[in-house]
Amino acid sequence: MALDYRCFMCVEQPAAGVRLKAEYLKPGRPEVIRTILLVDDNPDYLNTALMMLEDYSVKVVAVDTKLLIREQVFKLVNEHKPDLIVMDGQMPDVLGVELVKELRQNFGYHGYIAANSLSGKQMRMMMEEGADFKIENKRFFKFLGYLET
Repeated sequence: MALDYRCFMCVEQPAAGVRLKAEYLKPGRPEVIRTILLVDDNPDYLNTALMMLEDYSVKVVAVDTKLLIREQVFKLVNEHKPDLIVMDGQMPDVLGVELVKELRQNFGYHGYIAANSLSGKQMRMMMEEGADFKIENKRFFKFLGYLET
């Protein structure tokens, strides 16, 4: 499968989306996830996550691992308005906690952020800065448990 990191599964009309399970909904956040932004420096992880999301009616956008991630995140959030960002904790040019903090405090991002890290410390710091969910040990399949099927 050829992967277009700028916009995977883009459709002319908005995706139908998938609902979060009621116990994970938060006030002021979307009830339906229509667009997901994947932020990770590992192309294999991105490919795996993309394949796992194929059966969901969502638009998936991912960063290009060959470019600086920090610069891409704000551009992609502004362009695609994701309802959910799955954020790696540590990337070559930026830490996930820095991006979470900037997205929440400076960028006014009101969607969900899932902290996705092998490091417990990175995960805790991301949660303290405003991430909504944890994906323990980068096991993306566990995140799918937050969604209604």
